[in-house]
Amino acid sequence: MDNKRAIDLCTCGKPREDLAHNPPDGKFASRELYHDFFPNPQPTPEGIPTIPHAKFPSIPRLSKNHIIISEKIDGTNALIYIDDQSRVYAGSRNRWITPEDDNYGFAKWVASNVGDLSLLGPGMHYGEWYGSGIQRGYGLNHKRFALFNTSRPRETLPPCIEQVPVLKIHAFDSAVIEDVLADLRMNGSRAVPGFMRPEGIVIYHVASKTLFKKTLEGDGGKFTMDEKTPKEVAA
Repeated sequence: MDNKRAIDLCTCGKPREDLAHNPPDGKFASRELYHDFFPNPQPTPEGIPTIPHAKFPSIPRLSKNHIIISEKIDGTNALIYIDDQSRVYAGSRNRWITPEDDNYGFAKWVASNVGDLSLLGPGMHYGEWYGSGIQRGYGLNHKRFALFNTSRPRETLPPCIEQVPVLKIHAFDSAVIEDVLADLRMNGSRAVPGFMRPEGIVIYHVASKTLFKKTLEGDGGKFTMDEKTPKEVAA
């Protein structure tokens, strides 16, 4: 393949003039192709590059911001999408679903509760569909939908859904996280009181808008670090 053909492929067919000031980061197969596309980059008269400057994002402080700890429910990830015409759709973690092509009956439940669910308003509403026949089941003879969004006032939600239980709101502190996990282990699920095999917790770090999870079973994973690794990393 000649360089011209390779460059055309790497730029997704976009004209060179459209990309002159917006290099397609990550789309060049080699340094040579990049310099073939931008043969002699020159600074402006002010002595700065012609490419746009990309600001490095601010880094949130880990320990000086609060976290929201909620119960991690062991079901299947579910989505209710409401468009700007108030049409209601159902989804799983990876795809749209229908009553004819369903995921544990969630789409059928959504179709049966469209009137109430439309009260959620336009947007993507993610949660956990759990209960009878799904994962650990929680000793239920029916299924429930628990919304992940815990900041929304309960009175604004349809009566047919719940929210994942909030266990603690606190400044970031790993000891607090472990205490919450220990309490869950001892006292059981808050979503289904009396169920003594809860899955774990989800920690939402507010400043970074990042979710983390810790489970009561198998949380260590397969990662190991022997005593030589730090020296090898430092080298």
